[in-house]
Amino acid sequence: MQQFTGPLARAFRFPVRIAVPFRPCGADSPWMEGFSVNVSRTGLLLEADSPMAVGTALEIVLEFAPPLAKVFCTGCVVRTALAPTRVWTVALTIERYRVVQR
Repeated sequence: MQQFTGPLARAFRFPVRIAVPFRPCGADSPWMEGFSVNVSRTGLLLEADSPMAVGTALEIVLEFAPPLAKVFCTGCVVRTALAPTRVWTVALTIERYRVVQR
């Protein structure tokens, strides 16, 4: 397997399956819920019930099992696709985050 290094290297993705509340940034809209497929230090692949426009800014909450952390993130949708399972996959960058220790 080829290893990539340097500025174009992709961050390692961890296969983490957790419920992920999300909503558009700055909106007082209700939280929607999706499920993570994988997460890295720079992004998240999310399964959602509906597509989202590329460029949409989102608020995301990643809540890992105690005694781990709750992470509040903002990110931007970079890709949306309909998976063979008829669920939408939404790829987004993580632009800012704040960790709350339990």
